[in-house]
Amino acid sequence: MVDEADELHDRIVAARPDADTFAAGLLRARARAGLFGMAEPVNVGRYELRREVGRGGGGTVFIAWDAELAREVALKLILAADPELRQRALAEGQALAQLSHPNVVPVFDVGAIAERVYIVMELVRGVSLREYARTARPNAIVRAYRQCALGLAAAHAAKLVHRDFKPDNAVIANDGRVRVIDFGLALAGGDAGRAGPPGYMAPEQQRGDALTAAADQYALAVSLREALGRPTGRLGRVLARAAAEEPEARYPSIAVLEARLASFDPRVKWRRRGLVVVPLAIASIAYGVGQRREQLESPCARDDEGLADVWSPARRAALVSHFEAVDTEYGRLAVSRLDMLDQYAAGWLEKNHAACVAHQAGELSAPLYDQRRSCFVSARTQLSALAELATTVDARALVKLVAAIPELPDLASCAEEAVVVPPTLAQQARARALRARLDIARVHVQAGLEVSGELDALVVDAKALDYRPLVADVSLLLGTARLRGWQYEAAATPLHAAYLEQLQVNDYRDAVEAFARYAWVRSRLTLTPQRITDDIEAVSALAAGLPSTARFAQALLRNNLGGIAIAANDLTRAKADFETALVLAKDVTGAGAVELSAALSNLALVTDDPERQQALFTRRIAIETRALGADHAITLATQKTAALIIRDPVRAAEALRPPCRRLAALHPSSGYPLFECGMHLGWLALAAGDNDEARVQFESAAAVRPAILPKLVSAYLAIATGDRLGAAAKLRAWLANTPPLIGWSALFDAGQAELGLGLSGDPAAFARARDLFERALALHPRWSPIAWRIAWLDRR
Repeated sequence: MVDEADELHDRIVAARPDADTFAAGLLRARARAGLFGMAEPVNVGRYELRREVGRGGGGTVFIAWDAELAREVALKLILAADPELRQRALAEGQALAQLSHPNVVPVFDVGAIAERVYIVMELVRGVSLREYARTARPNAIVRAYRQCALGLAAAHAAKLVHRDFKPDNAVIANDGRVRVIDFGLALAGGDAGRAGPPGYMAPEQQRGDALTAAADQYALAVSLREALGRPTGRLGRVLARAAAEEPEARYPSIAVLEARLASFDPRVKWRRRGLVVVPLAIASIAYGVGQRREQLESPCARDDEGLADVWSPARRAALVSHFEAVDTEYGRLAVSRLDMLDQYAAGWLEKNHAACVAHQAGELSAPLYDQRRSCFVSARTQLSALAELATTVDARALVKLVAAIPELPDLASCAEEAVVVPPTLAQQARARALRARLDIARVHVQAGLEVSGELDALVVDAKALDYRPLVADVSLLLGTARLRGWQYEAAATPLHAAYLEQLQVNDYRDAVEAFARYAWVRSRLTLTPQRITDDIEAVSALAAGLPSTARFAQALLRNNLGGIAIAANDLTRAKADFETALVLAKDVTGAGAVELSAALSNLALVTDDPERQQALFTRRIAIETRALGADHAITLATQKTAALIIRDPVRAAEALRPPCRRLAALHPSSGYPLFECGMHLGWLALAAGDNDEARVQFESAAAVRPAILPKLVSAYLAIATGDRLGAAAKLRAWLANTPPLIGWSALFDAGQAELGLGLSGDPAAFARARDLFERALALHPRWSPIAWRIAWLDRR
């Protein structure tokens, strides 16, 4: 009987020579069950395979039984014999499991078995869009594909490209909801590959070029055009653009395409007709708050018009040309950061439209809608200012401009209710105009431009208007701008004024932010560092009671208090503050996330465990890479700092060279990070007896303009070239003019000067250097450059 079962199985498999091993095993089990009435189940992990339902997308799909949760699921097996490919498939499956959207099939579990990756998903019972389109009306087909676009937009926001979209990979369930399925070929955006559905692959996919989200837009447009029988007119033009030959000619994102398709929905058209008779109020043309003019087309029509003069394919193409015309390697690399502006523009269109629909449906009152619209107009103004700046930047300014992109305001915050009193009717027009100027100035500050004159004028104008919330906001930005420019004394007054004003107008979130920055500035201005006790306990209690929408301010306060504790040599308190800052900062993913990532490296510098130190720096580098790119000066500077906490000088040098070389190649004017690279690599080479390499590194440090510690650098350069007398003269002159040795940094620099004197022929200077280094290390025990020098002194 066993032979009979095997023979039956072999005949079945012979008809399916390409069957998956697990599918073949399932066929064998069914053959045995037919002959004997029972068979051993075929399991993948805890899931029992029941029947094969399809193949494609690089794998086989089964209906399986999850005994643990007593439910049927869809299980996809993807063959990935190569360990690297298997790990990649696992990572992509895990990314899908994090994706939660009503139009994407949920992923319950991901794992690996027998050179395969399995993905367990919801079992959706329904029909594919290919089958649905055979009988559905055109309007219903468009609505179904709009749901697909929303699901794909969510995947794109998670940095996933489906790459295999076609009518068979979207299922419409009995409740009318569409789920995009079969992400088995999904790749992280930018990866290349020709695999995909014939007839639906974008031209760049067929060529094997690097893929972006535009490939999914092409596939969706071709699928919808096929389902509608190649429509003409305006809909035909919309789909033709989405299916354009070159990715750059398509819509900025699939979310924008979905917005265009929404205008063909009869239900949207019905809303437009119904709105013709709605009474409308007069509003500001300049700032657009509360606009209510009669019009034949609904203000909720989701179209490109809301941002047509701010962000468009033409504007994007102009920026690409300008970035490339900067004619540096980084200029060409920076083009990829424009994807973030595409996503931001798409999010603006979606959320702006949703607010309008909610208002028209009576779900959002007029005052709340006006407040939300004001927030969206503010975001639009900042996006416009950023795009305008981008058309003029040079190589140096481009780095700072890229850093300003992730600092655009969080659109989700527009749904928050305002806590401050709005301006009076008499103040409204002037307040709107000043807000617009403030928005533009905010972008300029984020982009590193000098705007003190404009901010000073704004303070005067805001006070003349006598609208205190605006005075507080302008003061906070002015103080922040001066703080970022290292103008601590000039920053203290506006930051303290902003703190007091925000308290007066009940904006406690911004009051906490203003105090956090003010406290930091005051600690820098105190000659004998100590914790600022005035108001700290009260502000900490105030911050603790704020809602989750204030996470940035809460985290910034704890991070800055940690920095103040380090200055006071209270490392235990500093570590507790940084730990708290990290817990709070995990909810901040947009504007402010890069600034708060400093808490990770701050904690690393007060942590004893080397593995945790590196893990913390790895997390910070990941945040900066997502927001700014792997080749941004800030990301590379963090990699440089991560190398400087490695105690083994040989390993430290190996870790330090790559980011320092990249910084020098891409950002030759990056200043202090390059100075540190040259000084530390120069010392490591000098300690290893490689004077030629030391000379090259000290020359690179000396080339930083404006010169930082010029006599110290030139003295070490003289040591590397054998000029001991010249080096000694420079070092003695430098030490004679050294200010009081307060803080670890001043002690470290003085120690380097004494060490240089020792190398120049003064043996007694070695003992003085060791004393200074030990005092510096007591204040900053995790800073390895100090330890390297002490270890060298021990070995000499």
